[in-house]
Amino acid sequence: MRLRRAESVANDGSVWYGTTRGFARYHHGQTTFFDRVGDLRLGNVLAIQCVSSNEVWIASDQGLLLCDGNRVRLMGTADGLTNPSVTALFLARNQTLWVATSTGLFRWTGKSFIREMRDTPRDLELDIQAICENQAGLFRYDAAGISKCSIPNSNRDAKSPLDDHIWCLHEARDHRLWLGTANMGAAVFDGVHQYRQPRRPWR
Repeated sequence: MRLRRAESVANDGSVWYGTTRGFARYHHGQTTFFDRVGDLRLGNVLAIQCVSSNEVWIASDQGLLLCDGNRVRLMGTADGLTNPSVTALFLARNQTLWVATSTGLFRWTGKSFIREMRDTPRDLELDIQAICENQAGLFRYDAAGISKCSIPNSNRDAKSPLDDHIWCLHEARDHRLWLGTANMGAAVFDGVHQYRQPRRPWR
């Protein structure tokens, strides 16, 4: 039995979804399953993001995959992705693909990945699992429940969320990228500078 884990819709109307045993494409009433890449058998798919009908990114427990509709390729260090543990995928309004991993944030240039690298974080915060937005603003979900995100304070020191375990990504209406991290709380990245939420104590 294949349990659905994640899904995304391409510009040709095809629905791509991840399962516990690979991923699948549903189009014009037909479903095509992808359960292996060469000799590598696929397992859980954690996230999936369609850029176009011929560019679909899949975060699996075997690593990050790129599917052009027929061929599936495993991305790795040769492509600039130094960490195969991908936790979230996000396509921004400007068509930039952001890849969250257990050790930081990567950006796809169309040819290779660039890591938005900063120094290793040293303090601990709450493990943020999701960020969402409505007309009232941005909200975060963590171990303390759901709360509204305030505008973060600027932080330019060595304790950076861009090197942390990133669980989720969300682009706000001002086009800045919000990050939900395991140890540094909620943070914002505008492509140049980072801004951190104040630390929240456990309740």
